[in-house]
Amino acid sequence: RLTDGEAQRMATVPGVSRVYKDRLYHTQTTRSPWFMGLHDDFGAWPDAEFGDGVIIGFVDTGIWPERASFSDTGLGPVRSTWRGKCVDAPGFNASLCNNKLVGAKSFTDSSPRDIDGHGTHVASTAAGSEVPSADLFKFAGGRASGVARKARIAVYKACIPMKDDCPDSALTAAIDAAVSDGVDLISISIGDTARPFYDDLLAVATFGAERRGVFVVMA
Repeated sequence: RLTDGEAQRMATVPGVSRVYKDRLYHTQTTRSPWFMGLHDDFGAWPDAEFGDGVIIGFVDTGIWPERASFSDTGLGPVRSTWRGKCVDAPGFNASLCNNKLVGAKSFTDSSPRDIDGHGTHVASTAAGSEVPSADLFKFAGGRASGVARKARIAVYKACIPMKDDCPDSALTAAIDAAVSDGVDLISISIGDTARPFYDDLLAVATFGAERRGVFVVMA
């Protein structure tokens, strides 16, 4: 703790570039719904029924379906117009899908299972079911929930496991499949060096999705 005079003198000490007055920052990661002004009892969240009936297509690294965030407890059947499905693959049984996880396909040489964790993280952040007693090795216990916790999840794996590589050929195929299946939104937390839109296959594919009435959220 310094007085104003002491702080001014400290600023003249060789090697000190500047003296800053202390300020407070606040953690946001696990409290983003409150940061956005969302409340359980009134406003946009309950008015939108917490996303019930909406199907979000995640183009990412896949999903780990056994996580509690993908439980379908309390959810009714997916709408009859939904054309997507879960595809059996080595290490991934289509029977793991339910009324929460309504689609899972891979556009790489591997199954829809998420080896990297990124796709699972993104899907649970956006649409994970409520998990009442979540913790991290017994620390930071509390309720975990996605923002649209009643929305349905369809996964389109387009990234090569353990390489952090997502070929635009796989991305384009995944986006086209998501649109054909009938998702309402596509979430893509993937990026690259900026280039002209006309020369960016991901931009072209997502523009096509928008023209078909699918809202795209992209990093």
